[in-house]
Amino acid sequence: MNLYNQINNDKSYTYKLLQLPEELLENIENGNIDNLELKSNYESVVICNADKSWKVRQMNHSNTVLLMNKTGKNNLIGFQSAAYEYELNDNKPTISKTIPVYNNSNTSSISITELIQDSLCSPKEFESLFYDMNGVYIDGFAYILSNSIISELLYILITKLMSNQLTVFEISDIEDIITPPFKKSMLDTILHKFAKSVENRYELIDSNISKWFGIVELSKNNQPVLKNEFLLNWKSSLPAYYSPSLDLNDLKGYYCSFLTTHILYINPIDLSTNLAIRFKELFAFNRSWKYDEFVPFINDYVPVGKKVDSLIIKYGKKKKVGNEFIVSPG
Repeated sequence: MNLYNQINNDKSYTYKLLQLPEELLENIENGNIDNLELKSNYESVVICNADKSWKVRQMNHSNTVLLMNKTGKNNLIGFQSAAYEYELNDNKPTISKTIPVYNNSNTSSISITELIQDSLCSPKEFESLFYDMNGVYIDGFAYILSNSIISELLYILITKLMSNQLTVFEISDIEDIITPPFKKSMLDTILHKFAKSVENRYELIDSNISKWFGIVELSKNNQPVLKNEFLLNWKSSLPAYYSPSLDLNDLKGYYCSFLTTHILYINPIDLSTNLAIRFKELFAFNRSWKYDEFVPFINDYVPVGKKVDSLIIKYGKKKKVGNEFIVSPG
């Protein structure tokens, strides 16, 4: 094999190496390039296709020469050196801006087009995140539905279905529940969060609904409440004759236990996104957490490639007491 080195680099061009994940490479090779997009903010750069996003990381190195086949087989020429390359890693999708809560009034908001463009995620990831956070589209703008609107509309929907003895339904079966002050797009949010869809037919997801009403009921208490008392109130908050199974385990990430008999509501949104501070805030509520109740409060903030237990050891300690693990300050 003959190797040659170009004496002078062409100043008109700069070549940069980009490592492509297999699925992104397949995307490009199949000609699906119209949906590829580069997004950035002050901290990160991501590449997106229609379904997924990757975080771009610059990896520095030295003594790298880019080669190409210049004159035929086994004749290679080095045409430029490269001091770094770009590596693509799995990205944690985010929605970039604070979205105002909609509570039967059209306050100022951000256009949905601008919000999608500014958010470091693919369109599919954005839709999933948006509906998870109770997002709704109203007149081209993005809002968050208030808990009261969601609960009221969900209550009306369940009552309507039960009165008509429907377990599987179409939009036409329920669209008459949308009367002022409700809007049709609010029903879209409800169905995304609380129903599964197959060929334009919907079926409610009982576990999602019972969890929603459980969190809302739990949030009414700013002091520890007896578990048995809470379970009764949780059951009473559901529409009449609607009886999904109720399990406290479904509410992990929203409470901590005290003395095995009481639970205290904790709103995860009120906690810091900085893990070191978040640990301190959680230990301020309780200095002896059950491991399986503590982990849901930090799972979403564990850096890619890190293990939960390594962070617990860094900011606290984990020990076994009887048949269960406990997390406490270090």
